[in-house]
Amino acid sequence: MAQIVIKFGTQVVTDKEGNWDSQLIENHIEQIAKFKNLGNDVLLVSSGAIGIGRSLLSKQSKTLTISEQQACAAVGQSQMIKKYSDGFSKYGIQVAQVLVTAQDFSSRNTYLNIRHTLEELFRSDVIPILNENDTVSVAELSDRSIGFGDNDKLSALVAGKLGVECLFILSSVDGIYDKDPELPSARLLSEISSFDQMGDIDQTKASHGGRGGVQSKLEALRMAAISGVTSYVGNGKDEAVLKDVGRGELKIKGTRVHISFNLNKKKQWIGFSGFQGIFYVNPGAHKALVEGQSSLLAKGATGLEGSFKSGDVVSIQSEEGVEIGRGVTQFSSEEANKILGCHSRDFQKILGRKVGEELVHRDHLVIFEELPK
Repeated sequence: MAQIVIKFGTQVVTDKEGNWDSQLIENHIEQIAKFKNLGNDVLLVSSGAIGIGRSLLSKQSKTLTISEQQACAAVGQSQMIKKYSDGFSKYGIQVAQVLVTAQDFSSRNTYLNIRHTLEELFRSDVIPILNENDTVSVAELSDRSIGFGDNDKLSALVAGKLGVECLFILSSVDGIYDKDPELPSARLLSEISSFDQMGDIDQTKASHGGRGGVQSKLEALRMAAISGVTSYVGNGKDEAVLKDVGRGELKIKGTRVHISFNLNKKKQWIGFSGFQGIFYVNPGAHKALVEGQSSLLAKGATGLEGSFKSGDVVSIQSEEGVEIGRGVTQFSSEEANKILGCHSRDFQKILGRKVGEELVHRDHLVIFEELPK
C-alpha cells in the first residue's frame, strides 16, 4: 500500500472563464479512484475556491479586498467540495473536507490532532481534501510570512509530515523549466537530483490566476525533499497526466525531484509550520545561533511580537527582521517579555518559580542556514 499527496492548482480545476472544468477533473478523479481502489491512500490538496467564487459572484477585478476574497472563498469552497464529492461517489469513494491555516500547525497539539484526523480518514478509506481556510484566515491572504502563502507549500508540508511516498504537484505547465517556459531557449528538466541544481533555476516567472509560481513550487519541492519525499511536477491540463497513477505507479510525466535527505518529523513541524510570535535577537545571539549552534538565551533577545504560550512555534529574527530560524518557546509571551535581556540566574526571582535557562532550546530549534539551499 502506498500513500500519496496530489495537489491541483487553480488553473487545473478551472477553465479560462474561471468555471469548474468538469470534464478534465472527472478524468483526474477516475484515475485517482483507480489508484485508491488498488488499496492505496490519497490526500488531495485543491486550490481554486477563490477562482470559482470570483466567477460565481462575477467579481472579475484583478484586485479584490480581503473581505471580497474571503466571500469568494466561502462560495467557491462549498461548490468545489460538492463537485469532488459527486465525482468520487461514482466510484464508491467518500471524501472529507479539511480546511486549515498555517497557525493550526504552529501548535504541537493542534498539529497532532490534524495528523491523527488525516490518519483516521485513511483508515476509513476516505480521501481527505485539504485547502487553506481563506474564508476565516486573513493571514493566508495578506501576509505570506505567517501563512503558507499557497497550496504548493501546504501540500509539501502535509506530505512531509505524513511521510508519504510521493507528492504530485499539478499546474498548467509541463514541469519545471530552467527558465521562463515561454522563452524559446527554455529547457524542461526531467530530473532534479540536487539542491544546487534547484538553486540554479530562474525563479522570476509568476503564475496567473493562482497564488503560486515557479518560486512557490521550488520552495515546496525543497520542503518535500528535505522531508525525504519524492515529488513530481506535471501538467494538470493534460487529461492523461495521472494515467500511470491510475495503474498503481508512483510517477507522472513531468519533472521528478528526488534528493537524498531526510529531516525528522519534529524538525519539519518546527521549521515549516506557521508561527505564533517573533523573538528579535542581537548580532551576538544571531552569530551564536548560526555559527555556535547554541540555544536562544534571554540575554540575546531584544524584543518580541505576538501572543503565544509555552510550546508554541516562534520565529527568530535579526533586529532587521531577517528570519534566522524557528523554534519551540519554553515561555509564554507574557513571561518572556519580563525576562528579555536578563541572565538565567535571575529568572526565578523575576517569575517567581523555577524555570529553564533557554527561551528556545537547541534541540527544539531549526536554523534555516543549516538546511540545504
